[in-house]
Amino acid sequence: MHKTYHKQLLLLIVISTLVRLFLAAIFELNNDEVYYRLYAMYPDWSHFDHPPMVGWMIWLTTFGMTWTSELAFRLSAVCLGAVNIWLIFQIATAIKNERTGWIAALLYVSSIYAFIISGTFILPDAPQSFFWNCSILVFVKAFKDSYNRKQQGNYLLMAGVGVGLAFLSKYTALFIWLGVLFYILFYNRSYLKRWALWISAFLTIVCLFPVLWWNFHNDFLSFGFHVDRIDSFISFRPDYIGVELAGEFLYTNPVVFLLAIIAVVNFIFGKHDFIKRSWGRFLLCITLPFIGLFWLIACFRSTLPHWVCPAFITLIPLSAAWVDEKCKHFLFFSRWNTIALAVLVLGLSIACVQIKTGLLFSDEHPDGIELGKNDFSLDMYGWRQCGDYFAHIQKAAENANEMPEGAPIFSFRWFPAANLDYYVAKPNGTYVLALGDLSLIHKFKWINEERGGFYLGMDAWYLSSSFDFKDPHELFGSYFKEITAPQVIKIYRCNKHVLNFYVYQLHNMIMLP
Repeated sequence: MHKTYHKQLLLLIVISTLVRLFLAAIFELNNDEVYYRLYAMYPDWSHFDHPPMVGWMIWLTTFGMTWTSELAFRLSAVCLGAVNIWLIFQIATAIKNERTGWIAALLYVSSIYAFIISGTFILPDAPQSFFWNCSILVFVKAFKDSYNRKQQGNYLLMAGVGVGLAFLSKYTALFIWLGVLFYILFYNRSYLKRWALWISAFLTIVCLFPVLWWNFHNDFLSFGFHVDRIDSFISFRPDYIGVELAGEFLYTNPVVFLLAIIAVVNFIFGKHDFIKRSWGRFLLCITLPFIGLFWLIACFRSTLPHWVCPAFITLIPLSAAWVDEKCKHFLFFSRWNTIALAVLVLGLSIACVQIKTGLLFSDEHPDGIELGKNDFSLDMYGWRQCGDYFAHIQKAAENANEMPEGAPIFSFRWFPAANLDYYVAKPNGTYVLALGDLSLIHKFKWINEERGGFYLGMDAWYLSSSFDFKDPHELFGSYFKEITAPQVIKIYRCNKHVLNFYVYQLHNMIMLP
């Protein structure tokens, strides 16, 4: 045991947390984050898109939505991300040694997914990653021979609760139980006789109650929505699987991704001397079914690469064990860790510079309604400016009796509805309603009802950005008697015109949706 690894681990956690706190405070919320804020504003047993945990986390760190800022919303993600570094260190230490744990902690911090997507952004991945890592750690302890039967049973019970809480964060957490089942059936069938295993599974089911209850009372809409996303296998789409693999490669960090592949291949086809065979089997049972299924789905359906990233995080201890065996002569940083951290720093620097300044890429269209359309960085830029400028347009229209005071803002989809709700409507004393199909408006179906819904004769605002322009005449032309010509809000970044928002007045609703 090297005491210095504990000191270095603490320093790594502190530095990582400070950097992520800074990033959490300076950037506007992205489309997903600002939408999950609504989970805390309108709590429920579950929600159309995801289970309720991310909303509970936001509610907790905002003190019941009384402290609202980007940092407040993201604070739980940053804090849980700090604990995750310690958890991955403990997992890797338990399966090999503390040096492996240190290598794993460095690889974890190097992962774009771990550092940003689940460690800075407030997404369902943030609480899922925490409970996922907790579950893996206690399952490792439950299968560890150095513990007696009673201790193993207690760890099994804790694991059942951990998986249940991970499921309350994101449905893919059940892949942990699938992997554990494979491991027990193929390599450790004696555990089938343990009563603690079955009680553990029951505890997971108990934790599922809020999600099951909500779906039962809402025609199983959430389950149906996610099944529809992956259930069509019509024709092979190389572009879909290409995007999936490229996304995993980037999100995981190219170095961490390649190390995972190398470690898996070496364990399956090479020598097993870099890790105890039982631990390698356990990690592969957890991860390979998860990865394999989503790679299969991605051959036919469009998927999101971060869905499968928890599996690659679980492979980090295996990768760390391989690095520990191959790189004997380093004190704190192996060449793999150094390169991986360099990739993280470079990637974050490029993203930060682009979002804040647009210096690296600028998308210009001669047609104003498409200005900035291909600039991904505008997803997290310009919303607050829009809210400030809209205040003047709103006040002028209300003073001229063109619009009633506090008229709602209409949108057609959950984003940009959620962005408009936080950055435009809330600061200006109004609210957002979403008019469209359930597959597009998601939770706004229930939010519309909470906010009073629609009525004949109502007037409303409609805002659309050139980043994602939709014509209100096509969307709402049959619902309103009159739609005025737009006023244009110009968004600037570093004194350069990068985006337009078009502000329409919708007058006299003549038909209810």
